[in-house]
Amino acid sequence: MTSTMHRAPVIVAMVVALGWMANAPMSGVAVVQGQTPPAPPTPRAQAPRDITGYWVSVVTEDWHWRMVTPRKGDYTSLPLNQEGRRVADRWDPAKSPAGDEACQPFGAAAIMRVPGRVRIGWEDDVTLKVDSDAGTQTRRFRFGRQASRGWRVNPRGEIEWFDVGRDAPVPTVPRSWQGYSVAGWDLAPDPGVVRNPAFFAGGLGTGPDGAGTVVPGRYGSLHVVTTLMKPGWLRRNGVPYSEGARLTEDYDFRTEDDGTEWFTVTTVVEDAKYLSAPFVTSTDFRKEADGTKWRPTTCSAY
Repeated sequence: MTSTMHRAPVIVAMVVALGWMANAPMSGVAVVQGQTPPAPPTPRAQAPRDITGYWVSVVTEDWHWRMVTPRKGDYTSLPLNQEGRRVADRWDPAKSPAGDEACQPFGAAAIMRVPGRVRIGWEDDVTLKVDSDAGTQTRRFRFGRQASRGWRVNPRGEIEWFDVGRDAPVPTVPRSWQGYSVAGWDLAPDPGVVRNPAFFAGGLGTGPDGAGTVVPGRYGSLHVVTTLMKPGWLRRNGVPYSEGARLTEDYDFRTEDDGTEWFTVTTVVEDAKYLSAPFVTSTDFRKEADGTKWRPTTCSAY
């Protein structure tokens, strides 16, 4: 009896909240009848923190696969299928790729594992530019092109997870070493402004009025999906990925107690041609004060 009495208000609250979510505007912006909804903030303005600047990779694991060229046939921790092994076994350590092919180890699927530095900056309000000194590579993360995910209420009134960027059509642009990347912020609620940290009508990331507007702040990560890559190498000993590979990355930024800024990028490479399972890695970068140590090198000179 006591258990039922305590549970009833919780059930009522959840039913009311879910009913509100089912009728809330899906745009995530509160709209007052008769008024034009405000323009959403640009991806640059919506950034949880300032991530621009110079960052250096900190190699604390996989040292003998990242700092030196692995020996031929060393495929430890790589989920290569039979075809992937066959192609990797053709690698000849006595022959160095020439010309554009020298950039095979510096493609998007592997570049964040290459020791070195990256420079992050906004090219415009919807494009984040990431330069790498290793191989002198440039990536562009394009926001606002359906690379979004999160929880939503579907037409049946059910709460579901969506990942739009994963299956969004890609444009007809030439393949390149860095491919075509679409990006989106995964913003999390700021505990200091949500009205109820356990459950509130607006859902995760809403303001205290429950209006459904994501609260900007220092909580959130960057989600990136990359396709249209030229075939390249996952490691310098000829381990391949194909032109059909899909790269998914999540960048999590943080500030340690000593004031140093870091980010960890979790990378997932999916490739039905050469991999029997997704290849997952995580790589750490620490922010530097300036660009005095920035020294770009070509692919062939690295």
